[in-house]
Amino acid sequence: MKSKIKQLLLTITMLLPLTTFAHPGHGASDGTSWLHYLGSAIHLGVGLMLFLLVLASVAYYKRQSKESR
Repeated sequence: MKSKIKQLLLTITMLLPLTTFAHPGHGASDGTSWLHYLGSAIHLGVGLMLFLLVLASVAYYKRQSKESR
């Protein structure tokens, strides 16, 4: 389990630079609206990566605290 969490964290960290690429939607429509963020696969992908990163981190630290008891 521990190695899978580390592997997931490494994969997400390696994919983070991909989130800086420009994409259509900014300038053509209101790029700051929630509809843009919810309707764009790029933004959803970033949100999903961050969510998985938080879940993996919580699982890792819970496991670490359990083992140290």
